[in-house]
Amino acid sequence: MILQSLTRLAEREGLVDNPHYEAKEVHWAIELDHNGRFLGLTTLLTIPERTGRLRPRPRGPSILVPRPLPGSARTGTAPDPGFLVDNASFVLGLDLTNEQKIVGRQGETERRTRAFRELIEEASSETNDDALRAVMSFLISTDQTAACDAVTEKREGKEFEPNHLLVFRVGGDATFAHLRADVMAYWAGVRARTANTAATRQCLITGGLSAPIDKHPLIKKVPGGTPSGVAIVTFNASAFESYGFERNDNAPVSRSAAEAYTTALNRLLDPTYPDPRNPIVRLPEQRVLLSDDTVAVFWTETPSPVPAAMAPALGQGDLDALRELGIDEESLANWSTTTPSPRTTSPAPVRSIYESPWGGITPAELEDASPFRLLILSGGQGRATVRAFHTSQVRETVESVRQWFTDIRVSSLRGRPALLRLLSSLAVRGDRANLPTNLAGDVFLAIVADRPLPEWVLEATVRRCRSEANVREMGGVERRNQKVTPERAALVKAWLNRALRDPGQYPKLRYKGIEFQEVKPTMNESERNRGYLLGRMFACVERMQELALGEVGASVTDKYFASACATPQAVFPRLLKSEVHHFAKAREGKWAGTARWVHAQIGALAMWLIGKENGLGEDERMETLLHRMAGRPVQGFPAFLPLPEQGLFTLGYHQQRAEFFTKRGAVTDEPVEPSAPATLLPE
Repeated sequence: MILQSLTRLAEREGLVDNPHYEAKEVHWAIELDHNGRFLGLTTLLTIPERTGRLRPRPRGPSILVPRPLPGSARTGTAPDPGFLVDNASFVLGLDLTNEQKIVGRQGETERRTRAFRELIEEASSETNDDALRAVMSFLISTDQTAACDAVTEKREGKEFEPNHLLVFRVGGDATFAHLRADVMAYWAGVRARTANTAATRQCLITGGLSAPIDKHPLIKKVPGGTPSGVAIVTFNASAFESYGFERNDNAPVSRSAAEAYTTALNRLLDPTYPDPRNPIVRLPEQRVLLSDDTVAVFWTETPSPVPAAMAPALGQGDLDALRELGIDEESLANWSTTTPSPRTTSPAPVRSIYESPWGGITPAELEDASPFRLLILSGGQGRATVRAFHTSQVRETVESVRQWFTDIRVSSLRGRPALLRLLSSLAVRGDRANLPTNLAGDVFLAIVADRPLPEWVLEATVRRCRSEANVREMGGVERRNQKVTPERAALVKAWLNRALRDPGQYPKLRYKGIEFQEVKPTMNESERNRGYLLGRMFACVERMQELALGEVGASVTDKYFASACATPQAVFPRLLKSEVHHFAKAREGKWAGTARWVHAQIGALAMWLIGKENGLGEDERMETLLHRMAGRPVQGFPAFLPLPEQGLFTLGYHQQRAEFFTKRGAVTDEPVEPSAPATLLPE
């Protein structure tokens, strides 16, 4: 079904209207006059817009180039040439790899240039095309030396790479030589004549009778794959001959079908793939890069702008794309540094939105019932691995994406809620390469299918919260409160809320005695889960130390957060004693009002957590309790918190801290004075 769906996509988008040409990135143009004299080497490279910390490398445009002849190969010791478009080793006989792979074998350089020239010579004699005659004149003249010098100079300046592709332009023509109408018609005829003449078999994709393809076209731009591409199918001869079939005879597919679904897959993997029906326009990006070796691609069975909006929405957290998918304005305002302005107030954003392939999505398009396909691929060892395949309806996918952004909304998360931004918070030093294998793919599949997040997402988040230093130097600036970051809090909230909604997961949690309410974007004062309350109490103890001592070398968070999160009974009695001492000092200082309010919050939380076990009266102060319990351990704190309650601990800690510094709806560094006397938590 996957290959059949990809074949239909290729036919719908015109990717195989000309099955003898494919899109490739080209980099340099050899400029010739009508007599074949070398005029210069023109770069086609541009530097893409910077989207991250790293400066993007120059990229060339993706244009249509001739497909190789059937049966030809680009791998091995003697690769075959391309027609009119190839690298410097074929076009000019230059070895730029410095690996002695070409010059070390006698005659290989001459073989490559001769094979490249013979294809053009035959085409020139048959078509009598002026541009091809000029190219042939150049290839057999001494002007090649000047072209080699130009390439060498660019190589020394680190502008020219060994894998860069060269094209020809003759007489200042706007069309490259290989895209002239007569040349394209000629190449189509040559490929048709040299097609596989093997006995016909039934194609597994179309069901028709045709000669099966011998070698599938390679899949390009698979993360983790080789630059030249990876195979979509391979057969080990010794393992697949039990029925007398060899190699691809095990799965016979016609050439037209194979070129259609591989082209469709290459189109989905390439963010700059040109529209074959309008080459100056790029087809919309329908992929999200999940890690260094994994990517998700998606498409629909009928024309729809939804997949094009999902790529910037999930991959980049683009607020305009989120708005098009129907994300509520309250969430959009929370993620933006300022409240998004209406479209009509700024002409430039309006133009960019409506020029985008996903601009102006209608409600009917969001409710489309046509099939939606998702494919997650990984590259490695010269092959592409299918990690997951999911199919649903467009409207179901839109609703799932909306639910995801509802689940990750926390009041402290500002800026674009991009998926990789959230997942990077789970990696050591924020490096995506340190993420567990398959984590990003499993999370993306859970988002699109509206499934519970894998348990290892919660485990990785809690582990990073417990092990991360609370103070880190980032970009030469010392940053505090780096344990439970907004990104980690958002992932914990999403895991818990999805577990709460899942009819198979939440009963298991209740069986273990773990119950909690739906997690809100801000602190929930009615939540009675012990993990959540303990997290709030720890935040109050930390705040009391700040009010009493200011910044210290090693705070209670640095010393005790990990233990408090996992084994509260071993830590909290000691923390309560230190809090009483800190309160005695803070209530005499500048922040006396805030200190009394925080102390009252600790008393209220203690009433719910340990009041019954220790006979704590409603009017009894914490100092009195500790004095009364002198010499005896304070009872009631759990000896160990299971993983979900450790997640609730981190959320309670994070949301209580955010509550301290919330004033008139804005995040500030000023403490909040209580507007009314502190009371115990409500029933």
